[in-house]
Parts: sequence; C-alpha cells; structure tokens
Amino acid sequence: FLYKATRNLLNWTGDTGAYLRTTMEAMVLFGVPPEEYFPYDPANVDIEPSAFCYSFAQNYQTLSYFRLDAARTTRPELLREIRMNLATGIPAMFGFTVFNSIGSAAKTGRIPFPVKTDRREGGHAIAAVGYNDDLVIRHAFSDLETKGAVLIRNSWGKEWGEGGYGWLPYEYVLRHLAVDWWTVLKQEWVDTRQFQEP
Repeated sequence: FLYKATRNLLNWTGDTGAYLRTTMEAMVLFGVPPEEYFPYDPANVDIEPSAFCYSFAQNYQTLSYFRLDAARTTRPELLREIRMNLATGIPAMFGFTVFNSIGSAAKTGRIPFPVKTDRREGGHAIAAVGYNDDLVIRHAFSDLETKGAVLIRNSWGKEWGEGGYGWLPYEYVLRHLAVDWWTVLKQEWVDTRQFQEP
C-alpha cells in the first residue's frame, strides 16, 4: 500500500523505488493500513489499492516526521540516536545497500555485512523496530562476524526471515551503507507517554 501511495504522489509507475521523504509524506497524507489488507506482491506493484484501503489507512496516519541523520551527524551519533528512539518504542525507516549475500538471510533474517567478493545489487527501504547489542551475525561464505544489529521489518512478506523480521548489523550504519533515516511521531504518543510503556 505505502509503496504504491508514495509512487502515486511522485506520479511514477513500475517498480522504480521511491524517496523515503516522500514515503513519510504519504504516511502523513494517507496513513498505512495493516499489511493483511494490501499484502506485498512484487507482481502487483502498479495495482491501485481500493477505496476501502485508503479509507481504513486514515486510522493509521502519521502526524509528523523528522530525519535522524542530519548533515553533521556522525555515524556513532546516529547509531546512538537510532538505539535511543528504538528503546522508547519509536521505529525508524531507512534505506540500505543490498548485496547478493542477502540471499543467505532469506530463512534466518540475519543479513551479513558484505565482504569484498559480494556484489552490490541495489538498494532497499525497511523499518527498524528494535536492536540487540550482543547479536553476532556471521557471513555465510567467510569468517567475518559482526556484533550488534538493528531488528528490521522487511516488506517482502512473512515468508522472509523470521515472519518478515530480520537483523541488519550496526556496521551498515557505521560504514554509511544504511542511510536516510526517518522517524514518525504523533503528539499523543509524547503527551501520553505511550511510547515508553512496555
């Protein structure tokens, strides 16, 4: 739903990708219905969501959004900011560079940090919803191990990873391979401290 609504704002068709800032704008304007009402299907990227989906999505509208990786933010500062937001229950959306080694994460959701022999395949946008400072991810075809990862919610359906969730090493953030970090807020979350409740 969100991918199509965003591309509608851009007047784009096809599986062209989209800007994360425009995606945030779509979340403010239209909202996002639960995935079960318009599930991801790569064959249907240009199918228009029904009026019901647009109407239902209004129940899940975002009121404001802001960028976490402003121009002068260092990578360690960004990682601290991401973890702080996630610790309070505030998710983030970002883009990352995809390498062919992502195929090894299809069942486990554990995306390895790339090695020199990995091939760049493109980019992908996902949501960060948690983190684990102690999680170790090993590259399937080398001895490279990374410690610490962001819990992600992928858009490739529940068959990918662990029910649609996976892990992206902190190294992606620290080495500029995970960029364009955005987060959303509703004032009521701040006023009622809902984002701090377990």
